Amino acid sequence: MTQDSSKELKKWFIQEKRSFPWRENPTPYAVWISEIMLQQTRASVVIDYFMRWMKLFPSIAEVAKASIEELFKAWEGLGYYSRVRNIQKAAIALQEKGGGLPSSLEELLQIPGIGPYTAGAIASFAFHQKAAAVDGNVSRVISRYYGLEGEVKRNLLEEKTFSFLEEEEPWVAMEALIELGATLCQKTPRCEECPLHLNCEAYLQGKTEVIPAKKKKQEFIYLHKQVIILIHEEEVLIEKKKEGQVLGGLVEFPSFPYPYEEESVRNHFSILAYWTEDLPQEKQSFTKYQVDLSPAIFHSLEKKDIDGYKWVKLDSLVSLTFSSGHKRVLQRLLEI
Repeated sequence: MTQDSSKELKKWFIQEKRSFPWRENPTPYAVWISEIMLQQTRASVVIDYFMRWMKLFPSIAEVAKASIEELFKAWEGLGYYSRVRNIQKAAIALQEKGGGLPSSLEELLQIPGIGPYTAGAIASFAFHQKAAAVDGNVSRVISRYYGLEGEVKRNLLEEKTFSFLEEEEPWVAMEALIELGATLCQKTPRCEECPLHLNCEAYLQGKTEVIPAKKKKQEFIYLHKQVIILIHEEEVLIEKKKEGQVLGGLVEFPSFPYPYEEESVRNHFSILAYWTEDLPQEKQSFTKYQVDLSPAIFHSLEKKDIDGYKWVKLDSLVSLTFSSGHKRVLQRLLEI
């Protein structure tokens, strides 16, 4: 049954697969970067980021020698900036060992930022090995196909995925499983169009709505921040988050628990400043936080060095890598 299903799936995939730049030339490096970018991000969104990254950093060596600011700027908008640090950390380590990504799962898993899914994807798509690459899409397909109810451990999903793959061109079936989960076997599946539905246990038992079991939703911590846009002539005060902090390495405007009044601004910065206007509220999400940002513009009558902050020319701000919410605040500021 599984062999027939795998063959049908591969046939469907060859006919229906979407065209993406990382599929055109799946080198180990291209697969690595694309798979990191594709985590928590739709493939259609990733295309431009991937193309720009590969143009700026066409090899592991280029990533290793780039500044972290250059890498952050190329990644800006994708979020999860710790992934960029891990990519560069891995690139530097790989350069010291000869420059290329290893082909074995065991060695791939030793590389910073490469977990079981990414290692399986590189081994499968780049090195054409029989390897399981289980992401959310594959987990959904495999759970339904085998009728796996309740909470299913990752190692079982990997075993079932591996057993589903044929010995002949297993990498094609592996990518087809991902494609199926991303297109037909979504939260609300289109079973009648699916090449696996005649052998799918969840479909045959009428359980596609309950398999896979729903995960408990993440609980967020809600914050409200007053964003202070402090301007002196043509310069603006910014803060670069320290490495090791949340959003470390990124740039933001100073921010404080809302509300933060004019007198508080003067006292905190020991500077003569006055409020001029508020900008529209923006939202920001990262890790377990959801933040409402309330930006306010203040003009300073003087300029002085302030510990932990830096004055930057207004027309230079776009070259910096802001956190997502503060980038939207910046865009609002530049529209004035």
